[in-house]
Amino acid sequence: MIKSKTSSIQRALLAALAAMTTPTAAYSDVVTDWNEIAIQTFPPTVLGPTQARFLGIVHAAIYDAINAIDRKHQVYAIDIKAPPGASMEAAAATAAHDTLIKLFPVQQSALDTALAESLSKIPDGPAKRDGITVGKESAEKTVAAHANDGATAKVPYSPGTSPDSWQPTPLTMAPAALTQWGTVIPFMLKSGDQITVPGPFPVTSSAYAKDVNEVKSVGAANSKTRTAEQTAVAIFWTTTTSTPWNTVARAAAKAHNNSLAENARLFALLNMITSDSQVACWCCKYKYNFLRPITAIHNADRLGNSAIKSDSQLGVPAMHASTSGLPSRSLCLQCFSSKGPAGLLRFRRSNRRRHVSADLRHDPSLAFLLGNQQGNQQCARVGRNTYPACLY
Repeated sequence: MIKSKTSSIQRALLAALAAMTTPTAAYSDVVTDWNEIAIQTFPPTVLGPTQARFLGIVHAAIYDAINAIDRKHQVYAIDIKAPPGASMEAAAATAAHDTLIKLFPVQQSALDTALAESLSKIPDGPAKRDGITVGKESAEKTVAAHANDGATAKVPYSPGTSPDSWQPTPLTMAPAALTQWGTVIPFMLKSGDQITVPGPFPVTSSAYAKDVNEVKSVGAANSKTRTAEQTAVAIFWTTTTSTPWNTVARAAAKAHNNSLAENARLFALLNMITSDSQVACWCCKYKYNFLRPITAIHNADRLGNSAIKSDSQLGVPAMHASTSGLPSRSLCLQCFSSKGPAGLLRFRRSNRRRHVSADLRHDPSLAFLLGNQQGNQQCARVGRNTYPACLY
């Protein structure tokens, strides 16, 4: 029952987000098709930062394949000399297909079927063959370029012993997650520590006590201060994937009737900068190594702050609370909504979207208000710092 309710609320809110655009007539596109195929290809274990990275790699390959033929924007990483007249549709489909097979070889049968369907819509001939060749080269070189980016590195980690250090949290008491992610080589940033935030309040401060007590009040199961909207938003943000914003991006692409090249750039930017925001976020998580709200609430007597009283709460994800990854996944596209060229996620009510993603404190398992706010600020800076070099 709980899972069903969560899914229905997520679907309703996702539909509301997509409705921020105004769809036009029927619309079909190889880039958006393969965006959906890519998301469906990922196994259930591919979530959060790992999914953002995979989508970034897939769409980087698609972008460079199409741009090799279209030649209207900057090369991202792979400068291919495409024959004149090569099919952009064949290049995009092949680049996506071959990239996904290299990343998820067990899915080859389903991906081969999807590619056959995409290519069946393109007339046979030199343009189709040349497009396929371009797509194959882009996929091979893009995957190779990210093979040693540190995503699979093993970084040892032990929780600290100070009262403000992160500790495993109930119910699962899982170890710290993705300890290597702050050192992953980003797509657009120079490094994960290029964009930092001030970090959490001292646990003995009145500001920290205010944060904790607010989480306790708004996040309690029987809270009298949490609104129905806040409850719905909390359930929506139980998703730990990039899927919602890619869904909204597909709706935006349809609303603006984007060209194939515009969509190649849109989805490359969206997913590469989303991935970079997660690298920056995880870098700060392990820099500050800060406890989750649930730990502070359980162990208030160890914090040396008389304004915080102990209470019992539920378990949480195995991640740190210094900056929140949820706002950083969503707010990275603020740079697009306010300054982007035609077709780049020009949603209405951008301020409302910012406030919704910042207001996650009603789940005591996730983050403090300051962590959400700093996640928003960090991600906006990621966007501003990468936007000037965004594939013009």
